[in-house]
Amino acid sequence: MESINQLIALTLIGLMASIAISLYFLRGKKPMLSLILCLGGMFGGLLGAMMYLFATGGLAEHPFMAVPSALLAILFDFLLLKYFGVKLEFEKKKKPWLSTMMTTLLVFFVLVAVLVAMTLPSYSITSIMEMDTDIDAQLFEDRAGSTEDMMSVTSYGDYNSDILQITGVDIGGTDFPRILADPNVGQYCSFTAHFAVTTNPWVKPYVKVGIFHDVNNNGVLDSGDAVLTDAISKVAIGGSEDANWRANCLYAFASPYAPVQQLGVVGIGSPPVALFMPIFHATAWGTVWQNDNGKVFPGNTPEGYTAPRDMISWQYTDASGGSVTLKEAASITFAQVNTGSSSDLSGKFYCVTEMSGWHCGVLIQAFDANQGTDPFDPNAVPLASFVRAFTVGGGGGGGPTITITIASWTVLGILGGGTLIGAVIVGTKYKSILIRI
Repeated sequence: MESINQLIALTLIGLMASIAISLYFLRGKKPMLSLILCLGGMFGGLLGAMMYLFATGGLAEHPFMAVPSALLAILFDFLLLKYFGVKLEFEKKKKPWLSTMMTTLLVFFVLVAVLVAMTLPSYSITSIMEMDTDIDAQLFEDRAGSTEDMMSVTSYGDYNSDILQITGVDIGGTDFPRILADPNVGQYCSFTAHFAVTTNPWVKPYVKVGIFHDVNNNGVLDSGDAVLTDAISKVAIGGSEDANWRANCLYAFASPYAPVQQLGVVGIGSPPVALFMPIFHATAWGTVWQNDNGKVFPGNTPEGYTAPRDMISWQYTDASGGSVTLKEAASITFAQVNTGSSSDLSGKFYCVTEMSGWHCGVLIQAFDANQGTDPFDPNAVPLASFVRAFTVGGGGGGGPTITITIASWTVLGILGGGTLIGAVIVGTKYKSILIRI
């Protein structure tokens, strides 16, 4: 899964490394060489970002995520300098402590810090909501049986509000270096939903996520479509982009309260109406019944779901499993997402054999409890809704997948080709260059 903002930021880091090298070594004397160095630096920056993506399974934010981009940009620039025959002659005069090089490096690292900070979401803390919830639910746990259940659903297509926009959902099944538009049977698929806050703060954020079988292949969730069970999916799977997202985890009725599954969708009423469980953007719940951190919930995907942090704990109300109850009924401390900022939510699903040839969709809905919506109302109207359609192929698949878009490969090719062509053209003009420093 890739974030276009992070790819741009890391590409710019490569550009800034090149600018720093050009300022120090060329001193503005060879503008054409500086241009080629900048192209090479951007190529190295983007290539480093893509390498980091493949190494980690996604552009998860990390203090060292910029290192591959910076190192590759510097490496390519020095290779270009050697290709151009640049020779450096260091003057022996005494320089002040705050040298040109130190000043350049200082400016460079300040800019890097600012850019990295700009890629991080901005939050503030907002308090509030008392919850004490029992749900008479039809739960779907039979992983050996059908992956779908026909339930009444509220129709939703794509739309945004003037407060919140879902700017996209990155999803795909790629086995390096092959690029696929859709996943195959037997394949894990990762996805990331991007939420951008526009005119007003997202005060009390929560979202709902569901995977569905688009029976009529019209690209939206509507009557007649089938909601897929929690056996194939999980959300808030880890990484700093998910740090404040709290999903729902279900435990057995009797002690020692064994973990059962992450609750993503339940059916309530008769006939059942699909309720996508709310996932809250919050920092605290006030009480902890079970600390979910590190526990494995076997009911989600073949590998199970390992909670990366404490989530929201639920329990079967009785041994029959006919209903569930929230065990952490306390005041929620929401993490407000401020105007002009954004937040990402990651998830993962697995394509079982029954899904071969199906048209499906990932439904993302965003709500604000500050707008008076009930998180457990299956008919609540979201601030924004987004469906990412995909089709499941019949071929076998591999492990967790990564998405790199055609646009990213195209930009990488343009930068690499431009650097190569420019180096050949300019290299014919400069056989050797002596620069005194």
